[in-house]
Amino acid sequence: YSAMVGFEGNALDSAWDIGNSKIRYLGVGAMVVGGVWSLIKLFKPLVEGVKANPLLNPIDKINKPSIDMASLDDLAGTQKLLKEVGLLN
Repeated sequence: YSAMVGFEGNALDSAWDIGNSKIRYLGVGAMVVGGVWSLIKLFKPLVEGVKANPLLNPIDKINKPSIDMASLDDLAGTQKLLKEVGLLN
Protein backbone atom coordinates (compact mmCIF):
# COMPACT_ATOMS: atom_id res chain seq x y z
CA TYR A 1 0.00 0.00 0.00
CA SER A 2 2.73 2.46 0.94
CA ALA A 3 4.60 1.62 -2.28
CA MET A 4 1.59 2.70 -4.35
CA VAL A 5 0.40 5.62 -2.23
CA GLY A 6 3.61 6.56 -0.51
CA PHE A 7 3.99 7.95 2.98
CA GLU A 8 5.39 10.98 4.68
CA GLY A 9 7.28 11.20 7.93
CA ASN A 10 8.11 8.37 10.28
CA ALA A 11 7.73 4.85 8.84
CA LEU A 12 6.34 3.51 12.12
CA ASP A 13 3.66 6.19 12.24
CA SER A 14 2.75 5.42 8.64
CA ALA A 15 2.53 1.70 9.41
CA TRP A 16 0.15 2.42 12.32
CA ASP A 17 -1.94 4.69 10.09
CA ILE A 18 -2.19 2.02 7.40
CA GLY A 19 -3.01 -0.64 10.00
CA ASN A 20 -5.73 1.48 11.58
CA SER A 21 -7.28 2.68 8.33
CA LYS A 22 -7.01 -0.37 6.05
CA ILE A 23 -5.84 -3.62 7.65
CA ARG A 24 -8.18 -3.52 10.68
CA TYR A 25 -11.26 -3.35 8.44
CA LEU A 26 -9.95 -6.20 6.32
CA GLY A 27 -9.55 -8.35 9.46
CA VAL A 28 -13.01 -7.48 10.78
CA GLY A 29 -14.51 -8.22 7.38
CA ALA A 30 -12.80 -11.60 7.31
CA MET A 31 -14.16 -12.44 10.78
CA VAL A 32 -17.69 -11.43 9.77
CA VAL A 33 -17.52 -13.52 6.60
CA GLY A 34 -16.17 -16.48 8.59
CA GLY A 35 -18.93 -16.16 11.19
CA VAL A 36 -21.70 -15.94 8.59
CA TRP A 37 -20.18 -18.86 6.67
CA SER A 38 -20.11 -20.96 9.85
CA LEU A 39 -23.75 -20.17 10.59
CA ILE A 40 -24.76 -21.13 7.06
CA LYS A 41 -22.82 -24.41 7.16
CA LEU A 42 -24.07 -25.33 10.65
CA PHE A 43 -27.72 -24.33 10.21
CA LYS A 44 -28.95 -27.74 9.01
CA PRO A 45 -27.07 -29.80 11.66
CA LEU A 46 -28.29 -27.42 14.38
CA VAL A 47 -31.91 -27.76 13.29
CA GLU A 48 -31.62 -31.54 13.07
CA GLY A 49 -30.03 -31.68 16.51
CA VAL A 50 -32.87 -29.72 18.11
CA LYS A 51 -35.68 -31.83 16.66
CA ALA A 52 -37.39 -34.04 19.21
CA ASN A 53 -37.13 -37.79 18.88
CA PRO A 54 -40.51 -39.02 17.56
CA LEU A 55 -40.26 -42.11 19.79
CA LEU A 56 -40.35 -39.99 22.95
CA ASN A 57 -43.60 -39.14 24.66
CA PRO A 58 -44.55 -35.47 24.69
CA ILE A 59 -43.84 -33.86 28.04
CA ASP A 60 -47.53 -33.29 28.78
CA LYS A 61 -48.18 -37.05 28.41
CA ILE A 62 -45.58 -38.11 31.00
CA ASN A 63 -47.03 -39.35 34.29
CA LYS A 64 -45.57 -37.32 37.10
CA PRO A 65 -45.02 -39.11 40.42
CA SER A 66 -46.73 -37.61 43.43
CA ILE A 67 -43.81 -36.69 45.65
CA ASP A 68 -44.00 -34.76 48.88
CA MET A 69 -41.10 -32.33 48.52
CA ALA A 70 -40.89 -32.01 52.30
CA SER A 71 -39.66 -35.60 52.45
CA LEU A 72 -36.54 -34.54 50.53
CA ASP A 73 -35.19 -32.25 53.24
CA ASP A 74 -32.95 -34.91 54.75
CA LEU A 75 -30.75 -37.66 53.33
CA ALA A 76 -32.62 -40.55 54.96
CA GLY A 77 -35.99 -39.32 53.64
CA THR A 78 -34.56 -38.84 50.16
CA GLN A 79 -33.04 -42.33 50.14
CA LYS A 80 -36.33 -43.84 51.35
CA LEU A 81 -38.26 -42.05 48.60
CA LEU A 82 -35.77 -43.12 45.91
CA LYS A 83 -36.06 -46.75 47.10
CA GLU A 84 -39.87 -46.54 46.96
CA VAL A 85 -39.86 -45.39 43.36
CA GLY A 86 -37.22 -47.96 42.35
CA LEU A 87 -34.35 -45.56 41.60
CA LEU A 88 -32.16 -46.77 44.44
CA ASN A 89 -31.46 -50.32 45.65
